[in-house]
Amino acid sequence: MVEDATCWICLGSGDESPPLGTAEDAHDWVHPCRCSLKAHRRCLLEWVANTNLEYKNEVLNELNTNGLNIGFESVNILDSYSSLHRASTAFHPFSWLNFRAQDRPRNEWTGFDPSSIRRAFPSGEEEEVIMRVTNAMSAGARERKIDSNGHSRKFVINTVCPQCNAPILLKTNRGIMLLLSSTCSRFIDWAVKGITKATLVGTVGGSILFSCAGLFLSWGLKVLTTLAPESTLLKLLDLSNCSSINHAFHGDSIGFRQVLLLSSTPIYLLSLRFDNTFTSWVRWIYPLAFLRPKENLNTSVKRFMLFQYPLGLLHEILFKLLLNPIYFRWVHRVKPYFVCDQMTIDQLRIFEAEQSYIETRKELSLSNNNSESIMSKIKSLFFSKGDDHINESIHTRRLLMTLKFDYSQALLETSMWEKVASTVYWPLSGKYFNHFVLMRFSAFQELLSQHASTSDDVIYLGNLLGCCVTVVLKDLINLLITWRRVRQLESLEVLEYMSPEWEYIINSKMGQVLNGLSSLGEDDQSEIILEEHAERLLGRVYHDQWIKISYSIPTVHGRVNYLRYLVMKQNIERSLEYQKGQQK
Repeated sequence: MVEDATCWICLGSGDESPPLGTAEDAHDWVHPCRCSLKAHRRCLLEWVANTNLEYKNEVLNELNTNGLNIGFESVNILDSYSSLHRASTAFHPFSWLNFRAQDRPRNEWTGFDPSSIRRAFPSGEEEEVIMRVTNAMSAGARERKIDSNGHSRKFVINTVCPQCNAPILLKTNRGIMLLLSSTCSRFIDWAVKGITKATLVGTVGGSILFSCAGLFLSWGLKVLTTLAPESTLLKLLDLSNCSSINHAFHGDSIGFRQVLLLSSTPIYLLSLRFDNTFTSWVRWIYPLAFLRPKENLNTSVKRFMLFQYPLGLLHEILFKLLLNPIYFRWVHRVKPYFVCDQMTIDQLRIFEAEQSYIETRKELSLSNNNSESIMSKIKSLFFSKGDDHINESIHTRRLLMTLKFDYSQALLETSMWEKVASTVYWPLSGKYFNHFVLMRFSAFQELLSQHASTSDDVIYLGNLLGCCVTVVLKDLINLLITWRRVRQLESLEVLEYMSPEWEYIINSKMGQVLNGLSSLGEDDQSEIILEEHAERLLGRVYHDQWIKISYSIPTVHGRVNYLRYLVMKQNIERSLEYQKGQQK
């Protein structure tokens, strides 16, 4: 790579490091496609992470024929970014049943016959190239999922060059944990959206729209009855004169205060997940709303609700001081541009200067590691060096950054539907965790008995603590999944343009797509699907040929055969052109 090359992403050239990069990053260049664009490897991976992680498949989910659904995602090469992130719109929970039209024997296409297309090329063309392309496309046609190495544990991610529109392929670890977490995430999104739509368009939903208070009232009552046994709930709502909740409702003992407390319970739970001005005040006022003037909290079960304040503050402090710095370091390693977006220009310059200082210190430390005596190393543990105040200043400044901004969502963003679903089932998870785990320990039961007067109050306090423990477990699980995500992004490999692996993956994937298109029917929807795929699969010259000739072909099946011919001709000529260029 020439030293005067300019990165088309960060516009740096020569010895200039990419944003928040190192000196090694400045000389690590990639040229993954056929055009003149070059980029730092770090910048390209950052660009791919930002474009594909936030890419929503424009899938024609509604355009299907007899169960057939060939979407634009099929053109992508196992696009793990779009499937591991924000691909809920393309989620089909019953797709594992494999009830697809392409499984039928009608119009089944078993592969390419190289001899049938040799006449499309002048005599003397390299038969090896023709065989290589056609064999790869035939292999793709026989596979449902393209895997460049058979049973490889790698994902191949596809994006396109913004200038020449040529495919850019990257390879990374498959990440079973990430796949499972994303599948759960997409299932939650699909389920909550489906339930919401069914509720809003249903007959019952129509009445709910006119009675939001009834919805929140029933939800709040369900939450409180999940956490608190009936006798404890009567104490919380100041209904001790009633024998049961049903008796309180039928006896008109439920007043405006009780209705307000029950109705605000869902808003309180949502305020813990959605941090905004509208709900933040509910988080602090809700526990206090249960108290009455001059009430003795030493014997009241309501004092348990006040534990929210110290526990919530402790959780926030631990997150800011322990977890968020870890997320910051991970984001800095794999998505440095995200860190840059949270800074001003002056802050960015200071940060880059500090980063350069840290890298220099590391290099000096490594070079002096062998020559430094054991006594010097022991001495350095007890006596600070002259420039330690610089390190303290750097650490302090970065700690302040983690206190101001939450970096936990930079790599694995939680959708609104996931937050709603987790909010709905949070009390239930806390109850089950308390019943099946915490209550198994006799020491825990004795501790609760010291602070509660009745067995029902013990259960209520245990359920509240179970909810707190599930929050901690959620944080730890999110930390683990994010770490796996970081490892996946760090393992990204940019495949060299027209390398044997690159060429095989492209050809086999196109063979798979064309095999799927062979199952299209003779209707308008199939016409639209075929046209969209022709635009994606063919370059400009070949697409012009498609436009000129395809409309004179009367059947969809005949047009699919012509598209197959053009795609194969395009891939073979591309390989021949590249081979001739290498020989010059």
